[in-house]
Amino acid sequence: MKHVLLAAVLVSGSARAGAADIIFLAGPDTHAWGQHKHYAGSVLLADSLRAAKPEVTTEVVREFPSVEKLAAARVLVIYADGHQFHPVNAKLPELEAFLNEGKGVTVLHWATGIAEEHSPLWRTLVGAGFEARHSVSRIWTGDFSAAGKPHPVLHGVNPFRLHDECYFHLNFATEPGVNRLLTALPPADLLEPSGEHAFEGNSAVRVSVIERKEPQAVAWAYTRPQGGRAFGFTGGHFHWSWARSDVRRLALNGIAWTAGLEIPEKGLESPVPTAAGMLANLSGTNPGWTVGDLQVALDKSTGGEVVPWKAFESKPLAVPAADGEAEFQAIFGGKSLEGWKARDGSYWSVRDGAITGQSTAENPCKTNQFMVWQGGDLADFELKLKFRVSGNGCNSGVQFRSVFREDGLAVGYQADIYESGGYLGGVCDELHARKGEELLTSNGKKTVIDADGRRTATDLGQTASLKAGEWNEYHILAKGHTITLSINGVKCSELTDNETGHFDLKGSLGLQLRSGEPMTVQFKDIMLKKL
Repeated sequence: MKHVLLAAVLVSGSARAGAADIIFLAGPDTHAWGQHKHYAGSVLLADSLRAAKPEVTTEVVREFPSVEKLAAARVLVIYADGHQFHPVNAKLPELEAFLNEGKGVTVLHWATGIAEEHSPLWRTLVGAGFEARHSVSRIWTGDFSAAGKPHPVLHGVNPFRLHDECYFHLNFATEPGVNRLLTALPPADLLEPSGEHAFEGNSAVRVSVIERKEPQAVAWAYTRPQGGRAFGFTGGHFHWSWARSDVRRLALNGIAWTAGLEIPEKGLESPVPTAAGMLANLSGTNPGWTVGDLQVALDKSTGGEVVPWKAFESKPLAVPAADGEAEFQAIFGGKSLEGWKARDGSYWSVRDGAITGQSTAENPCKTNQFMVWQGGDLADFELKLKFRVSGNGCNSGVQFRSVFREDGLAVGYQADIYESGGYLGGVCDELHARKGEELLTSNGKKTVIDADGRRTATDLGQTASLKAGEWNEYHILAKGHTITLSINGVKCSELTDNETGHFDLKGSLGLQLRSGEPMTVQFKDIMLKKL
């Protein structure tokens, strides 16, 4: 069978006059807030794919690609409305020729279903179809796991619970080469009993699900006898599903597999999108969702909790905490410094809805200055905030589990902010009295300090970077002796500090303005959860 390996033909984008290896065809954005947002989802997946495979070039288009673009591409990813709205209804000969050349096609969500009259051909092209009076379209919660034999597309994909509109009871091709990859058993009450609705149940699916209790496939890989590869996944109704690492990894693995790329055993890894990142490029009118509320909801979803996204499509997002679980609380209102205190207030103000520290040539900062939260000592906690910094090497930080002395200086842990390198996203011991460097763990490292102060560091496999002059997101988790830091959705350092006489299990929280050259640092959207 014919299939050209992309890995063997990759060259730089400039050498190919801007041609893309992988084209994302994003259909019109339809449905309500956060649903069928094909452009934002395509951009997110394209960015994630380049993060995982920097040698790959991508392009997102809104119409079926030109003859020239298609000829230069190796894979076409289609994320769009389907059936009578499918962007390929009038382009099936071109798609068939594309696949027969040994290239790849990926179809996502509704794009798994073509107009009814094309269904038989469609199954021979992509391996399966979401079809009327055969398949089911309902929003449901499934516990998904691998089906059948191991497959490269499943590398690194762990079992997961997902609340989405994952179509099931698909009509699969009869030709050899179809591998069902991911399955779950839908609940029996999901099916409409009368069978009157074309996509909510029929006698065949009721027998399969209710009587035989057959897990239903929602993702597949197809090696075509005529040449080429196809991958399909029926999830992706909710844009928010792409924030889930295993869901995103499944899609990225599938796209890369259709290109003939090698999939590492851990699968393709990409940064976890933040709430702000998920909102980027999203069309439609936001019904009042905040970044903080969305981040809470995404975190709950990642933990396997069902978030009823559709219930909030036309109103502010409000996901309650589970019984016994603390909620994130805003500890800065955005308008005043109430609840905060600095030894020298001349450096501090509220600007742009943010706590702002600024030093100038006229008012230089000769010693480190701190704006300290007056809410008392923190032991185990989770903190999320945004920061923006310029000047003085972008040197600042978030002080925690610390003691603030009479002279205003701090002693204790600091989540560091710096323009680049090991200090950015590392944990420092401000005014430390222990042996060794003040930087206890650095960007990209997991460090364990034993009771005698010996440090053992291993690589995390990823590092954070600063968006200079822009808003960045810091996530600090302190639980017991372990501290975990993430910047812009990237876990960048972890510290387990057991050094006798030096580890800190509780203390105050403060924001730093660094001494030295003139600079400005701002902090906003400061959300705290006590654990």
